[in-house]
Amino acid sequence: LSDTRQYAPNQTATYYQDWIKVRNGSVEPNVVDKTFFKLREVTLTYAFPQSLLENTFIQSANLSLVGRNLLYFSKYKNIDWDSFVGTQNALQSPSVKSFGFNLNVTF
Repeated sequence: LSDTRQYAPNQTATYYQDWIKVRNGSVEPNVVDKTFFKLREVTLTYAFPQSLLENTFIQSANLSLVGRNLLYFSKYKNIDWDSFVGTQNALQSPSVKSFGFNLNVTF
């Protein structure tokens, strides 16, 4: 047995996923694992003791430190799956870490 077929080099660039989609008639090759873990928010609050406030016009006071988007674990570090809406291709950058504080005073 001998193989007499002759092949011409492919002159059209294409992505493997697109070729598989056309060949198989499905979008399954384009399915991406969207598994992720995100530490969305952490708040630490300190309530000032009443003994510190008893000779003032303040009834109570709390000081909170807040951190948002502190940790993000995903196979794809540059894509925030939490910001990926529906089936759109509008990929977002990972959410920005932010830090802040809250002061809650009751008079």
